[in-house]
This record gives sequence, structure tokens and C-alpha cells, in this order.
Amino acid sequence: MKKIFLIGIFIGSNYAFAGPIYSSNCSVAKDIQNPVGSSGFFMSSDCKTAFVMPPASGVTTIVGHTSGNLKRCKEVDSFNKNLKQINKEINQALKSTENMEEIKRLYDLRSLTLEQYSDLSNSQGASIEMNFSMSISENLIAYQELNSHVSIHFSPVVIKNVKLAWNEVEKVDPSMKIAFNKSIPLPASDLNGAGSFNGRLDLSLFGACPLQDPFTQEFPKKLKLKNLAGLITPNVIYEYDLEATYKYTASYNLSTLAIKIKKNSTSGGLFKTSSTSKLIEKNESDSFFKFEMDCDDERICEQAKTETALNIKLRLMKEVFDNISVTTMGFNPTLTNLPTAGTSGAQTAAEALRKCPDTYCQAGAIILDVAQSIFGGSSATEEYIKRNDHWAEEKVIERRPVSFSGVMGFKG
Repeated sequence: MKKIFLIGIFIGSNYAFAGPIYSSNCSVAKDIQNPVGSSGFFMSSDCKTAFVMPPASGVTTIVGHTSGNLKRCKEVDSFNKNLKQINKEINQALKSTENMEEIKRLYDLRSLTLEQYSDLSNSQGASIEMNFSMSISENLIAYQELNSHVSIHFSPVVIKNVKLAWNEVEKVDPSMKIAFNKSIPLPASDLNGAGSFNGRLDLSLFGACPLQDPFTQEFPKKLKLKNLAGLITPNVIYEYDLEATYKYTASYNLSTLAIKIKKNSTSGGLFKTSSTSKLIEKNESDSFFKFEMDCDDERICEQAKTETALNIKLRLMKEVFDNISVTTMGFNPTLTNLPTAGTSGAQTAAEALRKCPDTYCQAGAIILDVAQSIFGGSSATEEYIKRNDHWAEEKVIERRPVSFSGVMGFKG
């Protein structure tokens, strides 16, 4: 077999991205000081801009609240005591496997207790209106003032898919729903200025009753975040994009791939879709495909490696079929003018595989339909095998945005 390596180097990206990059060698970055409470920064590719992350924590204030029917708080208290005692007895019984009957009795008792008080978790206890500031502007100003001697432009990292999440404390039994709205997506229009927004916390009776004044049994007129700390805490979860660099080398032999396709076809040229997925799996593709990839960070490399290798192998499959079949392999299922082959098993399989969400299944179904009537003859296949009896190599440096997530807590 001839071994002719065709080397191509591609540098580029399918994305127009002018934001922060994952890693850089900017010397100016060493001179930048981080303010107290900051979460760091990322540099631009030209080393002229430092993109500042949102700070580690923001500020929240309670601006108002309304209370529901708190007359049932005595029922909540009774339920809490009963469930706590049952849970204690269950934990004690679980220490010995000889107590199976007792364990079953206790779990049945727990289920009965939850059923008896089930309407409590669905009863509104209170609604609390809050204002949140992610302190993005303040954090940016702190960077600018602390680094006025550094010739650099500071800009905030653009955040997206922002959600306000309410995290219940672990000591609370999961059956006791404290908040109704545990996760609230925040549309971009709701983020006023540089990360300020209003949010509402809807508490069940399990959340509202513990806030009652122990003497007057009334809901407090003034609430602070620390009053909620024993029950629930607010966090903001957000996403942001960083430009990551992928360097990969793909080596392939189209002749070997064409031979494999021919071996997995019938004498009449029918190539079944089940063979398509088999050929692009790693164990089967090693003989015609080699792939190596390096990334900025191993955490993002594994998925990128799998997806990129799969896309290249699908592209190679398409190239081979484009040359050894009369029609082009693709994803357009509108080949209505082709002669039909009846309701054979192959035709039935093709219809079923059109429902498969994976790309190669969709492509395979089209190949199968075409193959039954107009699949290319052996002469075209043999000519292609001879013409491509060598190894080709692609070296690619690609830059693309990768999404990361961040979490911000809040202080009162």
C-alpha cells in the first residue's frame, strides 16, 4: 500500500468571537491585581482587554412581603415533630438487617403521615419581594481603580442563561417543600443595568411558619436575609463563553474505508444503515482513521474530541458515498422520483431509522433508500479504491467558544 501523506494546516473558526479566551500568554496579565471579593478575569487574544468575571457574591435586600394563612402553623409544628421522630426511629432500625418488619412498619407510618398532611406543602405561606444586585459595575470599577497604572481596558464578561435559584438547607426533610419557585429563569430584559433585578420568593407553610414571632405568632413586619438563612439561600447561576483552542490531527485512508463499505454491502450493492454506525465506531474505524487532539483544558477536551472525530468520520463517509453511488449522500429525504423496492425489510428499516435522532442514522436511512435502486456499480467502487490507496492527513487549529457556568451567592 502506498503511503502518501497530504498535510494541510487550517487555522480558523466557524464563529465570530471577540470575547475572552480560555488561556493566554499575555505578559500584562501578571501586572493586574484582583480586588477583594472578585472572581478573576480572562484576557482577549490581542492582550488589550481584560474581561472581568462577576464577583463571588452580590447584595440583596427585602423590599416587601405578604403572608398567607398562618393559622395552620400548629399543624405544621405537629407534622414536623411526628416526621422527625419517625425518621429518627427509621435510622435506628436501619442499623440492623434483622428489623425488616419494623423498618417496613416505620416506612408505612411515614407514608401515612405524609399523606395526612399532604395539603400543607401546597399551601401558600408567604411571598417575599427582593431586589438583587450582582455588583458587576462595582466590581468593574474596583478593577479599574486598583489597576490605573496598567495599560489595559477592562470589560465585564458577558453572561447568559441567568437563573435565580433557591437552595433549601439540607437539614429539612425533602418531603417538606419550602419554596414553590426554586429556579427562576431571568430574561435579558429583566437584568437592569449591570446585573440588577427583582425576584420573588414564594414560601409554603413549611417556609413561612418558622419565621413567625414565637410570642405574638405573627409574621414579622421587617425581614432580613439572615432570617431566611436557616431555611433557604438565594444563588444566581449563569453561563459565559470563553474562546478555547483545539489542535487536532486527523489521518485517514479513504481506500480502506471504501473497501469496508463494499464488504458490508450485498452483492447487489445494498448498504444497510446498521453497518454505517458500526463503521464509525472506534474499534472498526482504527484501520482507516487516526485522530489526536489537544485542548486548552482536559475538562473540555474529551467531549470535543469525541464530537470532532465523529463529524470527520461522517464527512469521510459522505465523501466515499458521493463517489461510489449515483446520488449524493445527504440529509434530504425528498428522493420521491426514485423507483421503489417494495416493502422489503431494508425499506422498513429505512423508514424506522428516519426517526433516529443521531446524524449517522438519518444519513444511513437515505443511503439505504437510494441503495435499493441506484447504488453505484462495482466498477466505480473499484476505481475509487485504487485512486485513494494512500493516507491523507489534516492538521487543524480551531478556535471556538465553549460555555462555562458560574455561581454567585448573596449577602444581605
